[in-house]
Amino acid sequence: MRSVAYCSGAAISNELTPSERKVQRSVFGYSLAISACQKLSKWPQAIDLLDFMLLQAVSPDVYSFTSTVTSCAADGQWQLAAALLHDMQELQVLPNQVTYASFVGSFGKEGKWQRVLDVLYQIQSRRDLLDSFSCAAAVSACTRATKWHLGLRCFQTLQRQGLTLSEVGFNTAISACSKGSLWQEAMDLLHDMRVCRLAPDLITYNAIIASLAAGGQWRKTTHLFGRLPALSFTPNVISFTSTMVALKACEGWQDAVMLHGSIRHALLQQNDISFGACISSCEKSGQWSEAVKFLSEMPVARLRPDMTSTNAAISACEASGNWDLGISSLIASELMGQTRSASSFMWALARLHIRDPVVVHAAMVEAICDMRKHLFQDTRQMSTMWWAGQMLGASSNVYTDLMTERTVARLPDFTSKELVMSLWGAAGTGNVFVRSAQQEWVHRIQTMLSSSRFPMDDWQQMRSHILGSLWACTYAGMASEAFRLAVKNVMLVAGQALDETVFTKASTLLSRCLARGQTIQHRIQQEKPCMPYVLSEIPDLLVILKPPGWEVEARWEGGEMNYRSLHSLLTEESQESQIPLGSSAPIFFDAGATFGFLHRLDVPSSGLVLASRTYQAYYALSVQLAAGEILRGYNVLTHGWVNHQRKEINARVYWRGGLPSRSSGQGKPSRSFLKVILHGYVGVDVTSVTVTAVSIATGRRHQIRCHLAHIGHPVCKDDAYASQESGSSDWLWCPRNALHRYRIRFRDMQGLEHDVVSPLPVDLAEVLQKVTSKTGSQSSVCTPPPAMGMGS
Repeated sequence: MRSVAYCSGAAISNELTPSERKVQRSVFGYSLAISACQKLSKWPQAIDLLDFMLLQAVSPDVYSFTSTVTSCAADGQWQLAAALLHDMQELQVLPNQVTYASFVGSFGKEGKWQRVLDVLYQIQSRRDLLDSFSCAAAVSACTRATKWHLGLRCFQTLQRQGLTLSEVGFNTAISACSKGSLWQEAMDLLHDMRVCRLAPDLITYNAIIASLAAGGQWRKTTHLFGRLPALSFTPNVISFTSTMVALKACEGWQDAVMLHGSIRHALLQQNDISFGACISSCEKSGQWSEAVKFLSEMPVARLRPDMTSTNAAISACEASGNWDLGISSLIASELMGQTRSASSFMWALARLHIRDPVVVHAAMVEAICDMRKHLFQDTRQMSTMWWAGQMLGASSNVYTDLMTERTVARLPDFTSKELVMSLWGAAGTGNVFVRSAQQEWVHRIQTMLSSSRFPMDDWQQMRSHILGSLWACTYAGMASEAFRLAVKNVMLVAGQALDETVFTKASTLLSRCLARGQTIQHRIQQEKPCMPYVLSEIPDLLVILKPPGWEVEARWEGGEMNYRSLHSLLTEESQESQIPLGSSAPIFFDAGATFGFLHRLDVPSSGLVLASRTYQAYYALSVQLAAGEILRGYNVLTHGWVNHQRKEINARVYWRGGLPSRSSGQGKPSRSFLKVILHGYVGVDVTSVTVTAVSIATGRRHQIRCHLAHIGHPVCKDDAYASQESGSSDWLWCPRNALHRYRIRFRDMQGLEHDVVSPLPVDLAEVLQKVTSKTGSQSSVCTPPPAMGMGS
């Protein structure tokens, strides 16, 4: 090979002097020989030739090094490529564009995104050394390492510097947008691509579809998918699966199943992603049987179910209460060789409500071992570990200390959803983490407020995560004043921005209400129920008394609207409702703001409900609620005699779907305060009862009813949480659920405190008149007792 190199070198350097010709012939010859090794993928021989040049006192030039680097990079030898770059610097050989492209490509394939960015930083001022391939490799490396935001920043920097970018560079950047759910940025890149006179290909449009799907824009996704034939592109498997993923956002499981079948009709190969998208869509829509069916069909199609598909099926079974089927799916996945990390296994145990202490303990031991080995690097895994530990009711100082040590330093990398999950998981145990997470939130909120453009596009989710984090810190008794103040400020700014925005488009649900107003009034007049009315009207706020049997928000039942709701009345021009007209308030049409209602109240119960006319008032009250500053007091009549010494119920609450909530050692942390007012008897069978005043620190679904049943004192005439026998006997003297929210204390927008108290409804007052005190006197508890608990 060396003789061939010398001959080739002679042909190139025939104009040099004899002494120069000998040296140059060697340099060119070796370079050509190394290039031949590169083409034959013989990187060890290329290294040997380069070493031999140095032994022969022949100084390698940039072409010799570049060919050797390219040969090493092609075979994944990034360490050797890095060493060669160092040798070039020592020998003062300046790398060229191809050299740097080889370096970036080698580092990128191995996920060494830090080295990639270091190389680009060194040469960012030399446009002659940069090319589109290097840019695409850098973005791809960052995306694979879940550092997509750094990759996009790099792409945008090079774009501003005027680097000529190719279709590959744009496609890689758009794919990075899909990882971060940045669908608007993806659309901007598509526009920039056309401005640069580059023709988008099917890869481009697939990346756009994936970005729209990741951003929850299912309408735009399906529209673009439908336009592909008009753009002269035939959809491939990626096009189908990305569109199916988008349909999860709208619970369009039938459409996802149809697209899954269309893959086969298009003579394309169904893959695990298409099956996974079907299973996830069925899970989101509550179609647990369909989800399990698709999971069982995967082995028939010679596909091994992946973790995502199995987890979606488990979630579907858990949401429908089919825990046994979910456990079977988990066991089947283990038997098929599916390897779960400790975090994934603990997630599955928490979702399936596994209460076996041996299994939970073994899972925690495995998690502790993995943490000690530093196997948890992903923030999603870390937040899952916090959440799962809390849901399983498992506590360990070693576990908490290790979790705190691993997660505090990574807080800037957490998403807002991961932060709120972790805070609820750490509430009460991870004190250091809770303090550090609050500082991180304060920093993020200050960044939002100082930004020239408030991030309204993602505000709904962000608002939920911020308030959830404040609630978790309040529950743990660790909410800092700086965090509370930051939350109040950002909610004030967001509320003002939304109130200033003209919001004219009503939701489909409320449009139907308004369109059928006469029908609604007619039904109400026919049924003549006890009507809701406003007990207190404050600027931008209403305190409404809800009768039993009424919903707070309108909902559909059997394909028809349930019109007996406070929600429908707030949007009605009806004097019958005795509620001030609210159709001019945009918040009453916004499902994302729960139509202005601050909280709900169970259908069989009665009591006070707060409603806001403006976003600013709604957000101000939401902050007070999350900070534990709103007092909600309840009158409750329970079975049995509650111990006078019991002042508090601390029991986790777990619920899914339409099933009753239940309290146990697992579930979401929940706290209720109670005070015994009177022990007595009632009814012909001399049933023992307790008149109780209750307030709550958390607002879990059916929390009071579930908590009281948990301690053996269910609410009288509660068909969901009391025994069937007691429900039948209660009917003789108690016409409905004996729970009434009688008091709400809060502050208005001016900071003035309002303490609104309602009288007992007539039906409950009559029930209490029947109660005889155990001392023998007739009960006179017809007025609300003083409240106690949080905020009292």
